[in-house]
Amino acid sequence: MTNNIIQMAASGFAPAPITKGLIRYGAKKLYLFPLSDESSKLTLKNILSRAEEDLGIEVKVISKNQYKIGDLVKEMRKIIQEEHEQNNQIYINLSGGRKTQSFSLYIAACLEGIKVSKAFYISEEENEFIEVPLIRSSVNTLLSKEKLEILAIAEDKKLITNVRLTKILGKTKPLIHNYLKELQSLGYLSSTKSGKEFVYEITEAGKMLL
Repeated sequence: MTNNIIQMAASGFAPAPITKGLIRYGAKKLYLFPLSDESSKLTLKNILSRAEEDLGIEVKVISKNQYKIGDLVKEMRKIIQEEHEQNNQIYINLSGGRKTQSFSLYIAACLEGIKVSKAFYISEEENEFIEVPLIRSSVNTLLSKEKLEILAIAEDKKLITNVRLTKILGKTKPLIHNYLKELQSLGYLSSTKSGKEFVYEITEAGKMLL
């Protein structure tokens, strides 16, 4: 059993999808994203007991709103990056939790490209382990450095305008205008008109890229 495997999973109301993945592939650490529902706490307790006491696997519970996909993906990507730097193999279990959590795990895995070794799903009917293909695409291949910088500023400042970005980045208004329009067309920024200017705000999709 490889000792440098890190598993990431979301837990719902049944511990089986998580524990089966741990038994099949092993792990030295499990990052678990549980539901916030009170009724799911028993499932979380069972997973912790099985993983830590029976299998000797360290469990890190990450409490995040299961419906805030942008925040989820950002946190998941951060974990993948940190564990990859430690030369660990990252396995993504897509079998448990809410669909929004599983979607977020899959998106994070795709955005981190080759940093993720495996993604899998365990079928409910036959307990079959299905390897899920990843569309490996680095964020840097999706957007330029300047556009990512605009998204980072938008997240930090909450609301931004062409004039404000021109001052911060030291670039021309037409160039910033083109960047903003492209980011908006891709769904990474939204805009509202305020007087003579458009005010831009980062979307959940935009947050996922940071």
